[in-house]
Amino acid sequence: MSLSSLESRLGVTIEPALLELALTHTSYSYENGNQPSNERLEFLGDSVLGFVVSAYITEKFTDLAEGELSRIKNAVVSAKALAPLAEKLGLGEHLRLGVGEERSGGRTKANLLADAFEAVLGAIYTSAGIDAATEFVKAQVFPLLANPQALLNASEPKTK
Repeated sequence: MSLSSLESRLGVTIEPALLELALTHTSYSYENGNQPSNERLEFLGDSVLGFVVSAYITEKFTDLAEGELSRIKNAVVSAKALAPLAEKLGLGEHLRLGVGEERSGGRTKANLLADAFEAVLGAIYTSAGIDAATEFVKAQVFPLLANPQALLNASEPKTK
């Protein structure tokens, strides 16, 4: 499957080199001369995601206390929430993985998919700016916020 078909599913144009980098796992990087991996884009995407979600839920759920807002945010920025979104977008099919990660089913691992989702978001931000990144989060992540009470009920015991 081509990266252009992925781009159409993402709904945004990303510089091809950045999109490829966002899909490059450290295992591939290591096995191919320690070329750059998606870790820096993942770091950036995680921050963009946290900011956009935090701003939205603070504005939308004015009756909730800070602790409840934190639990909702943590629920939607978790690997458990992001992996199915990445899977739906087909990110696993496009991951560049090392041999061992490929053999161990890396394309379907929740943490790798969630990391790729965040790296792609970082690439969107870098390539197209905060407005495009925000629109991507609105389209992909905000539907998870339709039922905040369910997110609060499903929170990890530790966050309660």
